[in-house]
Amino acid sequence: MSATYGPPKLEIDMIKVIHHAVESGITFFDTSDFYGPHTNEVLLRKIGADVFALKEIGVEDSIGIFKKAFKPLVISGQGFKQPFKNSTFDFVFSCGGMIEKSTKLADFVMEISRTLKPEGFLVVHYSLNSFLDLFHFCKLLKTRDIDRIDSKMPFIREIVVKKMSGL
Repeated sequence: MSATYGPPKLEIDMIKVIHHAVESGITFFDTSDFYGPHTNEVLLRKIGADVFALKEIGVEDSIGIFKKAFKPLVISGQGFKQPFKNSTFDFVFSCGGMIEKSTKLADFVMEISRTLKPEGFLVVHYSLNSFLDLFHFCKLLKTRDIDRIDSKMPFIREIVVKKMSGL
């Protein structure tokens, strides 16, 4: 789907190919970075492949949001301004680096707080590189895992950075 095997294809044509594949029973898509940095993951997320996977394992009320809707699996919306009522979800999953890509991180976090039900679960994929990108004016010195400082915080990753001069 990406430019690895010739000129890049039109996104609309690739979406048609993916829909045809899913309708034909294909449930595994190789999205290695070899094919382009995150190109295929972004395309699959846009059309709701992650939502489809959740529905396949029995999470029937799964829904995705993206700037452009790809119904029925993805509705139009943005992470920092979600089109859902308060306390809508028992489970929120933010993958593919969506938090670190957010230009309005505080608003994104507030929307998750607003739409997640009390006692609901949140799973987030967040990389050390994303943390370092936030503190781009610093150099990473070391990281280490700290176990059980107290019972309220059973796991902590300590990150030590040093501000670089001239930045």
